[in-house]
Amino acid sequence: MNHWQPVNPFLTLASMIAAITIALAACTGDSGEELVQAAREGNIRAARILLEAGADANANDRKHQSSALMWAAHEGHTDVMNLLIENGADVDEQRSTGETALWFTAQKGQLEAMKILVNHGADINVVSREDKSALDIASQNGYQEIVHYLRATQSSPSTEPADELVLGIKGHQFTINGRPSFLLGVSYFDASNWRESDLIEIAANNFDLIRIWLYWRVDFSVPDNESFFDNAGNLVAKKKLVNLVKTARKHGLVVDVTILEPKSFSGSQSKRKNAVIATANALKNETNILFDIMNEHDVGARSKDRFPASHGEIAELIQALRHQKPDAIITVSGGGRHHVSDMVLQATNIKEEIDSGVEVISPHFTRTDDWYSVTDKRIDSILNYLDSMELGRPVYLQEEQRRNYKGSNVSMDNFIESYKKAKTSGAAGWNFHTSAGFELGTSDFFSNLDSVEKDVINYFRRNG
Repeated sequence: MNHWQPVNPFLTLASMIAAITIALAACTGDSGEELVQAAREGNIRAARILLEAGADANANDRKHQSSALMWAAHEGHTDVMNLLIENGADVDEQRSTGETALWFTAQKGQLEAMKILVNHGADINVVSREDKSALDIASQNGYQEIVHYLRATQSSPSTEPADELVLGIKGHQFTINGRPSFLLGVSYFDASNWRESDLIEIAANNFDLIRIWLYWRVDFSVPDNESFFDNAGNLVAKKKLVNLVKTARKHGLVVDVTILEPKSFSGSQSKRKNAVIATANALKNETNILFDIMNEHDVGARSKDRFPASHGEIAELIQALRHQKPDAIITVSGGGRHHVSDMVLQATNIKEEIDSGVEVISPHFTRTDDWYSVTDKRIDSILNYLDSMELGRPVYLQEEQRRNYKGSNVSMDNFIESYKKAKTSGAAGWNFHTSAGFELGTSDFFSNLDSVEKDVINYFRRNG
């Protein structure tokens, strides 16, 4: 049977008129405006005719100074976007106010359009004149799917897979692959719930290091205990730990592996030793790690909850670790007054730590009101002592003040001043301490940051 359908002569006539109008525009020099209009409306047929007639794929409209690609991206017309890009449209062209096509996809929640731009190499770190990135505007407008996609694909030279990432020491400095490097780190304690998307974005914001805790929020009575160990010190989450360290290396990150704390195993030295040996054995082939034997080993009197470790006990644990991994770089952190108390150097404690086998000095300075302004003086006192003893040891500021600690209201300027003073006074590294990494089971690291902490991260992204 012949299923003949009648042709609508008016529709055919309208199409012919449209084609003639487009062709005339191409001949009279208005093809750019017409192409922008076609992109805005999603009229791929008109866009194709105009491009074949010689229209510039990077044409801008006169009123908004926005390109055809920007409008197509803004409206989510993916077929027109592909056509424009195939014809040479610049995916990173910016308006005078800084926005790009990708920025507009973030503003409007156009995920598929954004993916096209990212797949063609668009820069997702670009910011508008108002200093807002695509991630900022997507977050502001509540497009969580866009936010998660950007975080997972954040592009930066530091996120390129690293064939080699070897942490070392030279004098008072850390080295990366033999080159002296100041390490900018961030607290990421809840490593039991780590996400690769977090690591990608951390690296993209110019951080060099994450600090994790293996003995974190311990409750051995529940199945989802967040410690990497069981109650005998066996490493029950070995695969998770090794995968984290390898993934961090892929994204150019050193991992500060903090193994124990004074609460660990109720002070049982044998269980602590089991945990240290198991951790060293699991990571014996990894080169992008710093071991912290115990967080603030000296803090708290021996009681039901806290069992501080003496320097002799720390020496025993270090010896056990080195037996498994002779090339390990090892530190042990001390509480507020352990290294410098009221601006007075505690030389005996530092010397005993070094004698126990510690290679990196990690003071957790007292969180006084003026902590940020005296960072350099505290570091100077330790470095001057080390120099007087002819001891080349890095000083690593592993855990400075954080927001909301005992009601503290630390400003962005406070953080940045401490960071700058640490760097200029000769410290080997400085960690941005935040509670955003304390609980990662239900939300990612960057969602947990408050507005001030996000400003600090943005500072490092632009200046790190």
